[in-house]
Amino acid sequence: MAIWTLSGRTESQASALEQTASSMEQLAATVDQYRQCDNTAHKMASNAASVAQKRWQDRRRSHQHHQRNQHVLEKNRRHH
Repeated sequence: MAIWTLSGRTESQASALEQTASSMEQLAATVDQYRQCDNTAHKMASNAASVAQKRWQDRRRSHQHHQRNQHVLEKNRRHH
């Protein structure tokens, strides 16, 4: 009878270990998915920052160009 009880406990523990291992595999897969999402989000944020910086530089250049043109027009008006 003691052998059957020991055998039952051993099987129960083995089953619990299998469930734990399965849960750990699922957890590892979930962590990997979050890591991949984090990498994607980081790349997207970096790209967005680059685009925003380029647009800001383009607008700045355009504004400077416009100011120079206005300055030239003012000079021409004064001379004529």
